[in-house]
Amino acid sequence: MIRLENLSKIYGSRENPIVALHDVNLTIQTGEFIALYGRSGSGKSTLLNLLSGIDRPTSGKIFVHAAEVTAMDENRLTLYRRDTIGFVFQFFNLLPTLTVLENVLLPGQLNKHSASKLRERGLHLLAQLGIADRHQAWPDQLSGGQQQRVAIARALINDPQLLLADEPTGNLDSETGLHILEILKSLSANHDKTILLATHSLDAAQFTDRVFQVKDGALVAQTNKAGK
Repeated sequence: MIRLENLSKIYGSRENPIVALHDVNLTIQTGEFIALYGRSGSGKSTLLNLLSGIDRPTSGKIFVHAAEVTAMDENRLTLYRRDTIGFVFQFFNLLPTLTVLENVLLPGQLNKHSASKLRERGLHLLAQLGIADRHQAWPDQLSGGQQQRVAIARALINDPQLLLADEPTGNLDSETGLHILEILKSLSANHDKTILLATHSLDAAQFTDRVFQVKDGALVAQTNKAGK
């Protein structure tokens, strides 16, 4: 599904370059749950930003379902992000003036779905995530774990093929973080979602099918607890 070819990203000037990624090659199959493990500033988020088309590589190519993301213009990138990508962030990024359900439905409204079908899908996603009874609540009335479940439902509203999760458990206690990781694992195993998890926690990374340490601009393959 995803193929990275000689992907590099360099910030700064020619005199003082900062190499975030260097000559990365990687193939990810549909439905895989992949961890990008490393310290803050190691390049994990940079790779997610390149995959989503938010940022452009210095060199190299990205293919998703045979479409070359790195060759898309801004209009095509906007449609690609809308139709193909779901984002889950560390800080939830819920709009405080919208209810839980309204937050979930917002990306779907940009897709011009039928209002009734969109509402039905939103409630179904919230039910799958165990928080349908909170659909009329405001974000500040929820716990951190509940807010992250809402953020996951929002990321799934357009049924994206690729889910990018940037430190989704970083603001949660260990028990709640465990539940969020179990949800992501279930989405990969049972709903064929391809998921990239950026994390600084090796414990979190062990939930995935494959672990890559991001170090010195390179991806170093690791072995998870399951030995995959």
